[in-house]
Amino acid sequence: MRKKIIISLVSIMSALMLVFVFNVLGPPGKASAATTDPTTTTATTGASPTTSTTTAVTSPTTTQTATAVTPTSTTATPSVTTTSDPATAVTSSSTTTTSPVTAASAPSTATDSPIPSKEIPMKGNTAADANVTLGGTAINPGDTTQSWTDYSVGFNWSIPDYVQINAGDTATFTIPDNVNVTQPTSFPVKDPKGNTIGQFTILPGQKTGTLTFNNAFENTTTGRQGTIGFTAKGTSNTTEDKDFIVNKYGWINNTAVPSDGTTTTDGEHAPGSLTWNVAFNSASKDLTNVVLTDTIEPGQTYIKNSVTATYGYMLNGQYVSQGTIEPTSVELVGNQLIIKFDKVSNYIDLRYQTTVQNVNLDGVNKWHDKTTLTADQISAEAEHTIEWGGAGTGEGAKGSVIFTKVNGENNAPIPGAVFKIVNGAGKVIQEDLTTNEEGIIEVDDLAPGDYVLIETTVPDGYMQSSNYEWPFTIVEGVNEPVRITGIDVPIPEDPKTGQETLTKLDAGTDAVLQGAEFKLFDADGNVISSPLVTNDQGILELTNLAPGKYSLVEIKAPDGYELNPTPVEFEIKAGEENSVTVKDAKLPTTGSLTVLKVDIATNDPLKGAVFNILDANGKVVKSDLTTDDKGQIVVDGLPDGSYTLVEVTAPEGYLDNKAPVKFTITAGKMTTLTVSDTFDESDVTEPEPEPEVPEPEPEPSEPEPPVVKPVTPTVPEPGENTTSEKHPSVDNTPGVGKLPQTGNRNPGLSVFVGILLLTLLVLMHFVDRRDRRNR
Repeated sequence: MRKKIIISLVSIMSALMLVFVFNVLGPPGKASAATTDPTTTTATTGASPTTSTTTAVTSPTTTQTATAVTPTSTTATPSVTTTSDPATAVTSSSTTTTSPVTAASAPSTATDSPIPSKEIPMKGNTAADANVTLGGTAINPGDTTQSWTDYSVGFNWSIPDYVQINAGDTATFTIPDNVNVTQPTSFPVKDPKGNTIGQFTILPGQKTGTLTFNNAFENTTTGRQGTIGFTAKGTSNTTEDKDFIVNKYGWINNTAVPSDGTTTTDGEHAPGSLTWNVAFNSASKDLTNVVLTDTIEPGQTYIKNSVTATYGYMLNGQYVSQGTIEPTSVELVGNQLIIKFDKVSNYIDLRYQTTVQNVNLDGVNKWHDKTTLTADQISAEAEHTIEWGGAGTGEGAKGSVIFTKVNGENNAPIPGAVFKIVNGAGKVIQEDLTTNEEGIIEVDDLAPGDYVLIETTVPDGYMQSSNYEWPFTIVEGVNEPVRITGIDVPIPEDPKTGQETLTKLDAGTDAVLQGAEFKLFDADGNVISSPLVTNDQGILELTNLAPGKYSLVEIKAPDGYELNPTPVEFEIKAGEENSVTVKDAKLPTTGSLTVLKVDIATNDPLKGAVFNILDANGKVVKSDLTTDDKGQIVVDGLPDGSYTLVEVTAPEGYLDNKAPVKFTITAGKMTTLTVSDTFDESDVTEPEPEPEVPEPEPEPSEPEPPVVKPVTPTVPEPGENTTSEKHPSVDNTPGVGKLPQTGNRNPGLSVFVGILLLTLLVLMHFVDRRDRRNR
């Protein structure tokens, strides 16, 4: 049987497994068809992994190029995978860019093509408009200029209104014929706020410079004007044959290339070194003890051993050198270069070099040098300034807006709010505009038109108001800025503290009490604050208390009141305001007296003693005070002071106690006196003794009959054997107990044995049936 059950279970499990395999893997032959051609299956996804799989073996390089360009194309795959020339692969892949995905994402050529740049018509940019000056003195276009002298060249330019200017547009400036640019010069042109509107560039040997605009003026159509200024040299190499003691010149030697190989925006390099030229004794006089002191100003560093000197003469405005001459000494002391000659008799041309630091690439640089000559025969000074670079300004008629962000509850400024400005066409003009510590944003250079200021980020701790967009209009010709004020509302914070208010009152009248002082304790008994005093309203306010348990203890009561030492306990919960009322009683002005009258021998209280109370002056203030059943007298309302208690009448049967008792009363306190009296034995008469009366003898008591308890006979049960059992006789004699009985049956035991036997029979029956089955 057991084998049959096992065989049945195995059969059922096998059948279930067959059903499972059939449903999951499908009928025979279907699974093998799915795995016959993984390449074909993958190709059905539309992502063209067929190309990737094939070309990964044939030409990895070609595959990467083709796949990157046309991941969705399958028509280009054959040409890509059959060539080994990377160039051909690139060409093939570029052909496949006509797939719908690539074509859809590519912007049209017309949309992305930049607006062509153009020459902007301008006033004040011609050679005739140029302002050439030397040390503030105007140089006319026909004046002779010296090639070793620096001249300032400036233009004041303007653009006609409503000429559109886009990024990349240019304007040309022409310099006069009597000045030359010898160093590459380029600098930004900025508006009064420091914003760049373009870049000016002029190169050595050129007579024209170019101002190239950025997009700063795209939205500005009126009031566009500015300046251009830079340094140039003269054009003449001759000078008049005039005698002079000392002259000073200087020029830029070269431009320094930064160590990283970079240049300025227009390829310009900053000056690296200067040459300073000191010419003296043009009359070729005999001079002795000649000392040249050359002061080198900050921003320059003397190049060691760079001093050279020649001697010669002037011929037709030109210096003719006859040879070199060595100074007696050259010494650098601080920022002074001291050059000495013992004796000179010729025209001396001396030169030395300095390096320059902190060159401003965006403006005009000036390096100044001064020379003092002293000799036994003469003394003189000369100085010179070398200029390099340029600067330009430009501005247009634009408007501005000032926006102020404030707290909606208290009008306090709110820093950190972020905004953007959108023009009427929906284009973002400026973004990431953040309010400063004063809650203000100032935006300048806004062309006339309509705008919207939009809050994009609300500061921490605030909610954005329903109105977070502010439209405004810039009106042409109006110089006053548009002013806007916006609000944000603080986010309500969950309260972190609570408050307790104590009110101090008079215990009798409920009048407020000022001046009660308290100490505040925390749950650990630490003093939090002390003293805390009730105000003229009787109120003590405890604010900003952290959640927890506290207690207030009165340390000083108001004047005239009793101190209430009971701690006032309370609990603080965040955000809750609780209150408590505490009362003080007035200080008592009188005291009390308790008199206890007792027997001197037994200390028993005595009723009926009569007393008077006298004050310190002997005046009776209380009289006929009589002790009660407890021997007591209680007297209230006695003012502070000294008193005397006098017994007027002793209790009946007692001798009068004539001794006065002095005592003192203290306000608010009870004074207790105990006074004793002596029993008067002289008034007591002893009674005669009564004759003794013999006690009668007790009568004899009759004996009570004994109580006999009836005995109920036992009726035997049917079938019970009664012949062998005898009933004992009952002894009714009083005081005689029953004899113990033996042989009585216990019915509980019989029941237990019967159940046990029945259980054994049932067990034996089931065992027998099992044995029969086994056989």
